Amino acid sequence: MEDAVALAQRSDLAVLVLGEIDLMSTESASRASLRLSNRQQELLEAVFATEKPVVLVLINGRPLDISWAAEHVPAILEAWYPEPGRERHR
Repeated sequence: MEDAVALAQRSDLAVLVLGEIDLMSTESASRASLRLSNRQQELLEAVFATEKPVVLVLINGRPLDISWAAEHVPAILEAWYPEPGRERHR
């Protein structure tokens, strides 16, 4: 996280790609919360605190609670999952 924040501080713009892998949106992967997982919200807020412009790209297959981002991040792109058959990041 410290590296990402330092990089954002040295940059003109921060593009954060956050969300979930496809296995997290299956019927057997129910979660009690729709919030960003694995410290992603903390990363988003830390990068936002650098006062650099932030673009948030969401990779997911179900709705996520992005209420904080909706209030603070001026550019949010909902990308869903990559096209089937293409290489997926895991």
